[in-house]
Amino acid sequence: MIGTYRHTLWIIILVLIQAGTGSTAAWSQEPPTTITLNDTTETGKLITLAKDISETYPDSSITLLQEAVNRSKQSFFYNGVVTSLSNLAVQYLNKGQYDKSLAAVQEAILYSKGIESVKVKVPNLFNIMSTVYQMQGNYMEASRCLYKAIWTAQSLSFPPDRMASYYNNIGVLLQRIGQMEQGMHYLEQAERIARNETRQDLLATTLMNTGIGYAMQKDWHKSDSCFLAALQIVRGTKGMEEIYHNILLNLGAGYSGRGQNRIALSYLKQALNLRGKIVPYYLNGTLIELGHVYYSMEQYEQAERYLMEALQNGSKAGLNNDMKESHNLLAHIYDKQGDFKKAFAHQRAYLIYKDSIEGREKLNNIAQLEYKYQSVQKDKDLTQKKLLISYQDKQLTRKNLWIISFVSGTIVLILLLIVFYRNYRHRQHLQQVRLQNIEREKQNMEKQLIIGQLKAMIKGEEKERLRIARELHDGIGGMLTAIKMHLDSARKLYPDIAGIPELNDMMHMLQDTSSEVRKTAHNLMPDILVRYHLEQALMVYCENLSKGSLQIDVQFQGDLSQLDKATELLLYRMAQELLQNVVKHANATYAIIQVMLHNGQLSVMVEDNGSGFNVKECNNGFGLENLKYRVQALEGVIAIESGEEQSTTVYISFDYNKLKERVAV
Repeated sequence: MIGTYRHTLWIIILVLIQAGTGSTAAWSQEPPTTITLNDTTETGKLITLAKDISETYPDSSITLLQEAVNRSKQSFFYNGVVTSLSNLAVQYLNKGQYDKSLAAVQEAILYSKGIESVKVKVPNLFNIMSTVYQMQGNYMEASRCLYKAIWTAQSLSFPPDRMASYYNNIGVLLQRIGQMEQGMHYLEQAERIARNETRQDLLATTLMNTGIGYAMQKDWHKSDSCFLAALQIVRGTKGMEEIYHNILLNLGAGYSGRGQNRIALSYLKQALNLRGKIVPYYLNGTLIELGHVYYSMEQYEQAERYLMEALQNGSKAGLNNDMKESHNLLAHIYDKQGDFKKAFAHQRAYLIYKDSIEGREKLNNIAQLEYKYQSVQKDKDLTQKKLLISYQDKQLTRKNLWIISFVSGTIVLILLLIVFYRNYRHRQHLQQVRLQNIEREKQNMEKQLIIGQLKAMIKGEEKERLRIARELHDGIGGMLTAIKMHLDSARKLYPDIAGIPELNDMMHMLQDTSSEVRKTAHNLMPDILVRYHLEQALMVYCENLSKGSLQIDVQFQGDLSQLDKATELLLYRMAQELLQNVVKHANATYAIIQVMLHNGQLSVMVEDNGSGFNVKECNNGFGLENLKYRVQALEGVIAIESGEEQSTTVYISFDYNKLKERVAV
């Protein structure tokens, strides 16, 4: 599973590199074969065309870029030379031709030296070179190039969002080699910049990388929070399909690591369904993780099928890490099946890839580079502080000379201004405090009003449920019992009618109707919550629903015995509403409900394998809208993930301490 997280990390770096070199678009016609180039403008058009067809016709794109390089050299158009070579390096990188990619980017760096117009392209060139070295497993050179990219970008005063991309990449690289604390440090900087600059694509990528870091540390709660937040940003957003795929992949890997294989398969197969929208070798991590899940479920044939496909893709694209992971897992599978010859062959291949990728000396060199970079940063900050102090000293000297020249009148004026300013500021402060107090009181009153309305609504609903339950049980239930008694008496008084089949059918129907009325009455007002806790009540309720074709699993985590009765009733009602929706609309054969209390966070998750629905287009029913209103009024979070012919997941989360205050009646 950790291997999957690492596979995803370099994919994100590659996506960020391609974003830096320009967007790509699908080409719906045959690529042009003849283009007339008259000047640098035409060369620029040639480069743009090569980028546009790069995904659909990669070989034609390379041919066009090589032509652009030659034309740019002939016309001494150095900006065109560097731009063409950098795009050419990315194309070779996508095809797994790493030596050609390195040669192209190194030539671009040579042409950029001493030329002001192309100096801004140098950081991205080092960034591309870093990714090539990562693909080859040479992490020492990869980190050296990436630090050069950061230093050069800082010296050129790059805008914050560009710097955030580099911080993201170095954070990913450090996570990949196990230096989690340093990696998280850079990712925090990237997230702060992305939020300040309102860059949703960069924010989603950073949140996903942070979630991967927490997953590597097995902090599942923080990991899921990051993934779900990123999912909210990218779901349904055009151009973010690759990030969406990676979030689904990592959610699946997280649940696989926790042993929840059914949920893991659900997310992984959703990721695999994006096969047509994602570059094939981007899906390799999903194939490997599916192999892991099926291996843990002892479904070896399924695992072997996915891993052989991953091995084939990894070999074509030169993905050394994927080759290592696939060979290792296939060796274990063949060992379990007793095919020791194949197991030995894959184990030997695994060791070859492992020795070429890993090495303590490389990790130590990377740590030294990180230390040197931090030292340079500290020296830079210290120098800036010294310059600032020197500047302030000069300013102070000038002010003192001016004060001495005009001491008499200036002192009086300054004192008057200070008194006036202090009084003005004091009045402003008092006014601001009053306004803040008024606003705070207004917000508290609004919150109390909403809470009061919600409490009254919940209390009224429970009273109405109790009244209806009593009427059903004591009224209609009693009448049905009386009818049954009269029919029994009639059968005894008139033995001739006792053998009538229709009468016997009527008796059975009365018995079934009476049972359904009692069951409905108990569902409306579950007495079991009065005698027992939420776990027993939900177990009984789900057991009753599972008697048909629907199977429901119930899971509890944390100490739920500390829940008060009001909170238990609220959770019970929410679970009832969600499970009734599954029964009525999902056409599902399997569902799972999970209630968890961890670190003061109370959550409920319901997932089914039904037909699903389009969350954006579907008009939710009254029950689901009422549920959303309740959750929002109680300052909770509700997330619904579904789609046509897909499973549905509903996740609800509360701060337990706040929830107790709001539901207390």
